[in-house]
Amino acid sequence: MYTCCVEITKRKVYGFYDECTLRYNIKVWRIFQTVFDCLPICARISDRIFCMHGGISPEIKRWETMKKLRRPMEIPDFGVLCDLVWADPSSQVI
Repeated sequence: MYTCCVEITKRKVYGFYDECTLRYNIKVWRIFQTVFDCLPICARISDRIFCMHGGISPEIKRWETMKKLRRPMEIPDFGVLCDLVWADPSSQVI
């Protein structure tokens, strides 16, 4: 299982923001954020393998749920998109 947290904070907390602003400027970081909002959320390979950066959302019951997701879209703080992108392991779940 996993937990999901505020997306904008996540985008800054792992060092990418600092790296961009240190080497370039905040404008470059903002351009990357626009690009990230356009990238595919997940992929399905040969109807057998489901690939995503985060974890499988408990809200996904069928592949049709994924087909309804449209890009570009800023990742919300909770829900399917947040889960697929930012789901992190939780030490509180056995």
